[in-house]
Amino acid sequence: MGELHSPHDNPLPRLKKALKLLKDAEVLADDSASYVDSETMKDAIKQLHQQQGQIQAMIIQLEAQANRSNPLPWVLVGVLALVILAVSF
Repeated sequence: MGELHSPHDNPLPRLKKALKLLKDAEVLADDSASYVDSETMKDAIKQLHQQQGQIQAMIIQLEAQANRSNPLPWVLVGVLALVILAVSF
């Protein structure tokens, strides 16, 4: 989790990799639940789910920022509006 907060050019691939690793850890935790105290494992899985939620929120936030800064949809809308105006006159 600490590595995720360091600045890099494109953090999305690292966040997605971290999310995959947490999902793998969840599978391992479910498998090992029969070997340890169930309350301890429930707490560990609860923390794991919280970390997964934090990473998913970061991914959503970064993808939303990337979509907002992409001018292509607005350019396409502008071109379409110009074509419609040109055809209507």
